[in-house]
Amino acid sequence: SLSMLAERTQNKYQSLYTEMSLNWSYLMGTEEKVNRIVQDTLLAQNKDYGDIKTDATLNAALSQSVAGELISRMRENDTTGIFIVFNGIGVVGKPDTYAGFYVRDTDPYTDSADNSDLHVLRGLPPLTRALGLSLDSFRQASFTFPDGVSNSENDYFFEPLNASIDGIARDRLHDGYWSTPFNINGEDDGAVITYSEPLFNENGEIYGVIGVELNEDYLIAVLNQGEFARTNLGCYFLGVTADEGKTYRRITTGGAKYKQFFKADDQVLTPLEPAVDERIRVKSTRNDEIIYGAVFPLKLYPTNTAFARQQWVLIGMEDETTLFASVESIRGLFVLAALMAAALGAVVSLLTGRAIVRPIVRLVNSLKTSNPNRPLNLERTGITEIDQLADAILTQNRNVNEAAGRLTRILKLAGLPVGVFEMRNDSD
Repeated sequence: SLSMLAERTQNKYQSLYTEMSLNWSYLMGTEEKVNRIVQDTLLAQNKDYGDIKTDATLNAALSQSVAGELISRMRENDTTGIFIVFNGIGVVGKPDTYAGFYVRDTDPYTDSADNSDLHVLRGLPPLTRALGLSLDSFRQASFTFPDGVSNSENDYFFEPLNASIDGIARDRLHDGYWSTPFNINGEDDGAVITYSEPLFNENGEIYGVIGVELNEDYLIAVLNQGEFARTNLGCYFLGVTADEGKTYRRITTGGAKYKQFFKADDQVLTPLEPAVDERIRVKSTRNDEIIYGAVFPLKLYPTNTAFARQQWVLIGMEDETTLFASVESIRGLFVLAALMAAALGAVVSLLTGRAIVRPIVRLVNSLKTSNPNRPLNLERTGITEIDQLADAILTQNRNVNEAAGRLTRILKLAGLPVGVFEMRNDSD
C-alpha cells in the first residue's frame, strides 16, 4: 500500500539523512585544525595568505602539512575520499594548476594500519613519498579545471569558492555544496559525488576548499541495505530537483528493480502530475507501467542560502502490481472467508434442518399408523416444542373420544334408534 511504501522510504530517509548531514559532511573540527596548521606553516616560512596565489613551493608545503589530518577525518567520517584545493598555483610555471591533496580509500569498510588501502589522486611526488602512500593510476601532481566554471565537473571546487567570494555564502554552516555525480579522472575512474566547503582565514578571506568524496558504488551499497531493495520489492531513487519537483535529476539508485522499469541512460525522473502529499506517479520507460513514489526531501541546504534551490530528495518507488498485491491478497482472503462462511452456513442449516424435521416425520408417521380403535400413543421426540404439540394432539384426541362416549351413552338410555350416514364430496 502507499502508506507502507512511505513508511519504508522514511526509514531509509532517516538513516541517509543522518549520514549525509551529520557524518559524511562533518568537517568543522578538521577545518579548525587545518586553519591552525596553515597559519603555523605560513608563519614558519614568513609568508602570508596572499602568497598562496602564486607560490607553488609554499603550497606544496601546505599540502604536506595538512595531509595527515585529512586522512584522519576520512577514516572517522567513513567516506571514500577527502581532498583540499588551495586557491593558488600547484606546479611551477603552470598558472592553470591548483595546489592540493586528494586521497581515496579503496576499502572504506576497513581501516588498514599501514594505509595500504589509500591511493593518492592529486599530490606532488615528495608528498606521497613522505606519507608512504600508493599512487593511483590516474594520479596527477595538481588539480586542473578545464573550462573553469562552465564545466559542471568543476562545481565541487568553484561553487563553494565563488559563493563565498561573491558574498552569497555567509558562513561555513550555509555554504557547503553537494555535487552531482562526475568523474575526477575521466570515464574509467567511476562516478563520485562530493561535499565541499570553503576555507576562510581569520580575516574571513577564502584561501581554498576542503571536501569529501563518496563514490557511486558506495552509495549504491548504502541504498541497497534493507529488505525493501534487497528482496526486490521496490527501489530507491536519490535525486535532486531545481524546479520544485517538476523533474528529478538522478544521483544514483538502489535496488535491482529500478533497472526493470527504467533504462540505464535515463537521467531525469518526470512525475505524471504534481506531487500530492509527497506522493508521485511516473511511467516506466521500459513497459509504460505506472510506478508509485514516496518523496522525502533531505533538506541539505537551509532556506535562503546559496544552494537552497537545489533540493535533494530520496524517493522510494514500487510498481503498481507489487504495491497493491497485498491489497488484492487481503481482498481475496475476505472473499474466500465469505464463501467459506456461506458454505458452512448451508451445511449447518442442512444438518440443523434435518435434526428438526426428523422428529416431526416420526410424529406424523405415528399418527398415520395409529389404530383408531385403540387409545392414541405418540412417540416422544425429546424436542420440547414438538413434544408439546404431540401432547396437545393427545389431549384433543381424548376430549373427542370422551365427547363421543357421552353421546353414545345418552342415546342408549333414551332407547332411540339412530342411523348414521357418512357423506363424502369426493365419492359418487
